[in-house]
Amino acid sequence: MADIKYEIIQSIGVLSQNARGWTKEVNLISWNGGKPKYDIRDWGPGHEKMGKGVTLTEEELIALRTLLQKMNSSVSEQETDARKVDNKDTIMSMKALSIHPVYAMSIVAGQKTIECRTWTTSYRGDLLICSTAKKEKGSIPGHALGVVSLEDIVPFERKHLKGAMMDSFGPGEYAWILSNPRPIKPFPVKGKLSLWTCEHEVEFLPIPKNEKEDEEFGRIYWEPIIYNG
Repeated sequence: MADIKYEIIQSIGVLSQNARGWTKEVNLISWNGGKPKYDIRDWGPGHEKMGKGVTLTEEELIALRTLLQKMNSSVSEQETDARKVDNKDTIMSMKALSIHPVYAMSIVAGQKTIECRTWTTSYRGDLLICSTAKKEKGSIPGHALGVVSLEDIVPFERKHLKGAMMDSFGPGEYAWILSNPRPIKPFPVKGKLSLWTCEHEVEFLPIPKNEKEDEEFGRIYWEPIIYNG
């Protein structure tokens, strides 16, 4: 492996991370100066070591996506049938992030798409958005409110201010790129620092499609737990 030269052209995402800090990643890599290919393999911290992996051309990647879509459709049908038999909520173990209540609500509502942090992580994937216990009028303190996808983490730049709902930023800060907000039925949580693991029954709610549905959603799920001072 020491004689193999490679260049990571694009870091696409992390699939998982083990206890030793190794990550299973999807990247676009040029091997020995050749045409970049999509690559799935395990990497040690800092990309200093690597495990065996598989490389895919763009055509093979498209074919894989088609197969996964078919598989996902089949799994979804099975899950639907299972829910007809057992309509209980699912206990999920998820990575969670505690955020100021006002910002947490804005993230789940799809208004805030970037979170500013002074630290980074190799984790990528779903994040349970939890509001801290800070009581501020008009907000929801101390609750899990929704799930988003952590797409990437990059050095914070001026272009990120709008998505982060901020006016300024400091040196050494990072922009956490968030997408795909999904509301859940709120439940009380006690937040923690950094990323933490939350195990709880999670009930995903329909995403409001218009202003009327948005108002109805707020009236049923958020208004009863909003802190009014």
